[in-house]
Amino acid sequence: MNGIDPCVLVDTDGQSYIYWAGRGMSVAKLKDNMLELASEPVSIKGLPDGFKEGPFVFKHQGKYYFTFPWVKEKTETLAYAMGDSPTGPFVLRGLS
Repeated sequence: MNGIDPCVLVDTDGQSYIYWAGRGMSVAKLKDNMLELASEPVSIKGLPDGFKEGPFVFKHQGKYYFTFPWVKEKTETLAYAMGDSPTGPFVLRGLS
């Protein structure tokens, strides 16, 4: 696994996930020891094109919120996307 800006989500069912940036955004399940991957990494679907980094994911009222800095038209902005699963797909919902 190569990348930057890791973020760990411990879901309400106890399953942990690690998210990171690097050639897009990726996610994988973690083993119970939180040191090893329990699944192959997958690319996060539904995010906009362009440079993204620093993922932060949380769950609120049954929805997963995926926040990230995004370079849109040469200017970095904060964005968020929402989904029904910790692995996506996510739908872009807002920019700051």
